[in-house]
Amino acid sequence: MKLKTILTILTVLIIIAVSTSTANAKSMNTSSITSSTTAPLFSYPSIDSKKMIGPQNFKGDYLLIDFWASWCPPCHAAIPFLKSAYEKYNQKGFEILGVSIDKDETKWIKAVKSKQLNWSNVRADDGGAKVASLFQFASIPHFVLIDKTGEIVAEGFSASELEGLLQKTIK
Repeated sequence: MKLKTILTILTVLIIIAVSTSTANAKSMNTSSITSSTTAPLFSYPSIDSKKMIGPQNFKGDYLLIDFWASWCPPCHAAIPFLKSAYEKYNQKGFEILGVSIDKDETKWIKAVKSKQLNWSNVRADDGGAKVASLFQFASIPHFVLIDKTGEIVAEGFSASELEGLLQKTIK
């Protein structure tokens, strides 16, 4: 009788474990953004607060969206790659939109100026929660490359991979 009870309890525990595991896998398996997906739209104030800027402002250009923050060392490590790509491809219709998730506006502005990020820059006013949800990322830096029509070419790649992607994308 004890063996039968133990086997029943084990069976129930296995069923619960499998059910929980399957439910967790389904909840974590959100539809990720892939290439050939139209980029979600958003809009935040420019660094001078004179206009609202988002991906929709760059139709007709290739656009790299760089989600970053002033306090993020890997974001700072990516800057030389971004500057190099911007210098090489800007005349071919390539733009960068820096989207900071900084909560402190002063630190964001200081970082943009000190690092000489000479492309469009905005700061997500909610610490990036909305755009992180839209673009389905959980860490920064996070890069999204968009073509001239607003379709995502690639996302979630490293800054060192940017040059190769641009070579393939911009003819």
